[in-house]
Amino acid sequence: MINQFETERILARPIREEELPTFLNVIRSNRFFLQVSGGSPDYPLSKLEKDWKEANENPGECMLGLFEKETETPTGILTYLKHNPRDGFPWIGFLIFRRDLHGQGLGREVTEHFLDLTCRRLGWTSIHLGFLKVEMKELFNLPENHAGERVVWVMERELASPH
Repeated sequence: MINQFETERILARPIREEELPTFLNVIRSNRFFLQVSGGSPDYPLSKLEKDWKEANENPGECMLGLFEKETETPTGILTYLKHNPRDGFPWIGFLIFRRDLHGQGLGREVTEHFLDLTCRRLGWTSIHLGFLKVEMKELFNLPENHAGERVVWVMERELASPH
């Protein structure tokens, strides 16, 4: 598993238990994430603690805190599964950033670097998140104002050969 890496602007490492309240603020700042995940603005710390504990206990799952490299200020969260039992593929569970950091290219920076690492270090040849449409699923918890859509696409991206 990849449990630490750095990009040009971001340091990714495991979240320590005492940092969870700060990362809760990261989640609460992202209104769209809260809507599509069925959460509310008062997303409970207990849910984040449960997810964090599960990620730490499951050897095939990882939750990484994303920090501004120079200040180590929490900026986001990346979770991934080595093998999703539903379809057998590696998955990025979610990648979320503080709302005030959207539009700065951090998602692309982290994603591209992480995908390169998974290909080179883990030998992954594809990963599911947001790339090539491979499956359609209907979601019932999307908000009405989500452009009227209640369908999401499971996406896959092929990675370069690790050779």
